[in-house]
Amino acid sequence: MKRLSWITICVGIYIIISASFMLQFRDFLVSTIGDQAMKLGFFFIFLLLLLNYAHYIILTGLPAYRIRQSIYVFALATVLILLQTYFAERLHVIEYGLLGYLALRDFSGKGLRGTISDCIKPALLFVLWVSMLDEGFQWILPYRTGDIRDVITNMASGFLGVIQFSIFRGRN
Repeated sequence: MKRLSWITICVGIYIIISASFMLQFRDFLVSTIGDQAMKLGFFFIFLLLLLNYAHYIILTGLPAYRIRQSIYVFALATVLILLQTYFAERLHVIEYGLLGYLALRDFSGKGLRGTISDCIKPALLFVLWVSMLDEGFQWILPYRTGDIRDVITNMASGFLGVIQFSIFRGRN
């Protein structure tokens, strides 16, 4: 059985702990630079991520059909981000997508004996575990609310990350 790397575990811990300060961080940014400047800043960060993503898929030498699949997944993630009402939920789409990607990377490992599809279940179970801890933590915070709808969104985001890894690294 492959194990999770420290980076994947740290991302999961960060997601859970950030529930306690992300709302205050957003409020700080809005009061310091204004709502429009904050949105513009995050748009530029998203644009940089998009450019980095484009550079990565060009460097991987993927066949054209896999590049198209990857772009479709990225477009779905973008739509999921745009459908979110709150700042923290938009960040969760990115965070849980990354968590799903990293978890599948760790569980599949370099010496893959089976198929990537054999490793999807434990990767998604880890994403579900982090999501439930995150929402449970938000449920006990007086200024946050835990919601089953958020668990579903987090799982969809994690699944998109898993699909993206499968496209980049899958050989079957």
